[in-house]
Amino acid sequence: MPDFTHDSTLQACMHIISSLSIVACLAVFVTLFRDIKLQTTVNLIICMSVFCDLFLSVAFAFGTTPLTGYDINVPESIIPCYVQGVTIHFMFMASTAWNALIPLHCFLLLRNDGTVDPNKNLAYYHIYAWGMGTLCTVMLFIVQKAKGGYIIGNAVLECWIASEFAEYRIYLFYMFLWVQLVAMIVLYGLVFYTVKSTSEVSANLANSDAISRGMKRMLYKAVMITIGFAVTWAPASVCRILGALGRPVPYWLYLLQALTMPAHGLVDSLIFLVFAHTRQKPTYKQTSSGNSEREAYGGQLSLSEQSKMAQQIEMNRLSGGGNGGCN
Repeated sequence: MPDFTHDSTLQACMHIISSLSIVACLAVFVTLFRDIKLQTTVNLIICMSVFCDLFLSVAFAFGTTPLTGYDINVPESIIPCYVQGVTIHFMFMASTAWNALIPLHCFLLLRNDGTVDPNKNLAYYHIYAWGMGTLCTVMLFIVQKAKGGYIIGNAVLECWIASEFAEYRIYLFYMFLWVQLVAMIVLYGLVFYTVKSTSEVSANLANSDAISRGMKRMLYKAVMITIGFAVTWAPASVCRILGALGRPVPYWLYLLQALTMPAHGLVDSLIFLVFAHTRQKPTYKQTSSGNSEREAYGGQLSLSEQSKMAQQIEMNRLSGGGNGGCN
């Protein structure tokens, strides 16, 4: 079987796409933190995914360079490859987990009619995403200890789980990736079923039409990001399946993987930036007192605005009055 390690074309693809991803990821952070109105829960989830992708892009930008001078008998020579491999493994799982949380959050938002403080789930989201990354990394160390040697090494395109231990790529990552992809599909099924069966998405909010438009826009963005996630992981998944079946992986498939694997951060970031710069203007409604009250910024409210709205609804419920009480 040909060894494509250090192939100039594959490495050039990794370097170029990774560099573009780094720039795009940084643009997301600048855009998000400059405009507080963009700091909705779903955008912060996307931001955390992009944060993981930034680390992955930096690691991918080095390609197989850490393999230079690699000698299993010289511990010092292994350090660059080992750091790259562990970083990639942790961020692979964390990025996947954050992407899985996007449809979950959309479903929870729809199920609760947008009346629950969105901040309440953020801590659980962090625990899940970083916990999954930590769990898979600990499992990597356990397997390595059991094997009695280093399993991180030459993975053709980068330093990760070495080709001679390729089956552990499936056990320690790809199984989790595929399970979460299935979970995303199921969650989107529940989301669209909820949308279809609910005549008014946010019955308790002041302007259900504005919120409905914003919800649709949020769902479009979420679906596009998930499609991008699936597409960027498709070539790598096919490579793993062919390897598991004992079939040789053709060069063109490695080329597709070199183009798509470091592109996840680029795809996520471009989708976010397009939606961020094409959002609707704020709308206002006339209150009973004659004052203008801000409704939804492009149909989505920032975290602080959603929290205030949820608190007001809860106060109305406790006082037993107001139109924002229980249905």
